[in-house]
Amino acid sequence: MKRFRIGISELILLALVVVAIVLRIALISLNWPTTNSDESVIDLMALHIAFRGEHPIFYYGQSYLGSLEAHLASPFVLLLGPSVFTVRLLLITLFALFLILLYNLTSKLYSRKLALFSVLLLSFGSIDMLIQELKAFGRYPDILVLSTSLLLLTAHLALTTPTATLTIRRRLLFLLEGILCGLAVWTDQITLPFVGLSLLLLLVFCRREVRGWNLVVLLAGFLLCISPMVYYNVSMPITHNTFNDIINVNKAMADEMAAHNISPWRRLVGSLLFALPAITGFNPICTPENLPLFGPTTVATFTCSITQGLWSLGYLVLWGSATVMAVTSLWRHWPRQEPLAKSPAYRMLVLEALRLALLLSAGAILLLYTVSASSAVNPGPTARYLLSMCVALPAILWPLWRGIQTLAFPEKGGARLLFFARVGALLLILVMLVVGTIRTFADTPNAQAAYERQQTLVSYLLTHQQTRIYSEYWTCNRLIFASNENILCSNLDYNLEPGQNRYPEYATIVGQAPSPTYVFPLTSLQAHNFEATRYASDPTHYRRETVAGYVIYSRR
Repeated sequence: MKRFRIGISELILLALVVVAIVLRIALISLNWPTTNSDESVIDLMALHIAFRGEHPIFYYGQSYLGSLEAHLASPFVLLLGPSVFTVRLLLITLFALFLILLYNLTSKLYSRKLALFSVLLLSFGSIDMLIQELKAFGRYPDILVLSTSLLLLTAHLALTTPTATLTIRRRLLFLLEGILCGLAVWTDQITLPFVGLSLLLLLVFCRREVRGWNLVVLLAGFLLCISPMVYYNVSMPITHNTFNDIINVNKAMADEMAAHNISPWRRLVGSLLFALPAITGFNPICTPENLPLFGPTTVATFTCSITQGLWSLGYLVLWGSATVMAVTSLWRHWPRQEPLAKSPAYRMLVLEALRLALLLSAGAILLLYTVSASSAVNPGPTARYLLSMCVALPAILWPLWRGIQTLAFPEKGGARLLFFARVGALLLILVMLVVGTIRTFADTPNAQAAYERQQTLVSYLLTHQQTRIYSEYWTCNRLIFASNENILCSNLDYNLEPGQNRYPEYATIVGQAPSPTYVFPLTSLQAHNFEATRYASDPTHYRRETVAGYVIYSRR
């Protein structure tokens, strides 16, 4: 690899990365985005790794999402103490690393100017994009880093294979390729398009090298990193293995779709009219309820469908144009007679193949999401599944950038109009993301208020020594982590039956408490059912208090 040199482009990159870091640190300092129990699971996992020496293989309760993010966060928790802010510092670190890697990948495949523009765009973001970047859901910043690293390493191996010699350094690069593939698959199987296409490119362009010891070390790196997953699946009953858990999650969504008689066409609406615009920066985004088939038809339905539909149409047109450009170039220059490695156009073929791999990865992720029940049932929170498409942003922008990269003003009227259209489209994307960042900061008072309500509730429970409680899922893990496990909570479902407790030890301890407290959001079904049954049948048995939007039932 070439030695890294500090030039004007690198200084601009550094400035953009610093801007991205400062913006995100400012947001998490203001307790934005509002945390939830899913994020608190990662926080608790990092806490257990740092202070208990535990090493969970998967995200608690989901045996298909690896625990890489929690392990990476544990040193932050150990050094800086357990807090949501501390864990989010890891996410910002990973995102900054992603921007640097994306710059290097884009510089290699396209140009430095496009690389800088791509980093500039991603330094900002809409509310939906920034939420996924700053909330510890267990995988999204990790996926961005792993996928970009994998493609960058694949590019280096493919470009240098004609002149490569069998050295220890070369074998270590193949080992690293296997490690990145294994980590990506263990972290989240949504990375399979990136992994599969990277390995395919190695087979095509590094055929001479992908044999013997190079193949052995590549497989060794891969098996080493998926060994925790293999161990888990070998040691657990077949009904609880990774494959069955993935099937069960998708089946649950499909069953909900069938139970509510949801039209299959809602998949397209949820994917193309909501999820894709949301995760690619369109704002302000309309909620799914304002879209066709999701709610009653109103004036907003028409407006939201047109604006968000046009944004997605623009994305798909750019994706299609870039794909056609890559395929056409590959077909035109692919050698028919001579060996691939000796082709005069070898470097260009590698670059076009990598560009196509970026586009096909993004297309595969969007297609898989669109055909899943998630896009029809609940596209709001599940739009995050598309975040890894950010890796393909430079490839999507290439049809626009290619026409203006020289910045030469065209003389002909038609070319001049096309030039302005391309510049206008790029500026629109930039303005959209900058405005999205501004709107995000405008939302911070709501996050601050939510944080203060949570701290008020935690303080009340600790002051009154009500540390063994029953609540609902979206409250339990938040209170446990916010109190540094001084408050332990067990989850109850809508019928006040045991719900999903991702860490069963908490439920066991609460179940052994002689006088547990019940804490529910005022408007929750749990609060309504508890009031109508247990409290109504014997109001003298419980003391009822209202604190920070929660109703608290403690035994007298």
